[in-house]
Amino acid sequence: GAVAILRTGRDTIAQLIVAAGSLDTKKYDSTGAVLWLATSTGAHNPASTWLLSAGVASTMEAGFPSRSANILQFKAVYSTAMANFAWEQWGLHTATQSDSGDLLNKAVQQALGTKTCAGIWTITTCMTITT
Repeated sequence: GAVAILRTGRDTIAQLIVAAGSLDTKKYDSTGAVLWLATSTGAHNPASTWLLSAGVASTMEAGFPSRSANILQFKAVYSTAMANFAWEQWGLHTATQSDSGDLLNKAVQQALGTKTCAGIWTITTCMTITT
């Protein structure tokens, strides 16, 4: 289903459009975009500024994010030592620490599966900007 942009993400997009604020720390590019995973099954709240439970971050794979017209794609890999829990929500952020950066959006109640230390998992997310 659709994943709504959070208010913090909306505000960041507005800043980027008009080149306001400290833009270097707000880029969702190959050096700034980070995918976070968490276990919470809580509902979506547009005023949220963080995941609903502790999360694990992974930076972008080589060649990501990518853009084709209005479709953005983000991809991260989680090694055998990372994110070994039920993947219930993910979020796109601009930092590897939860106390900095900006959470653009998050998908909740995803039930993507339960990762264990026996596997390496990849998550690819797509965002379509529509009018």
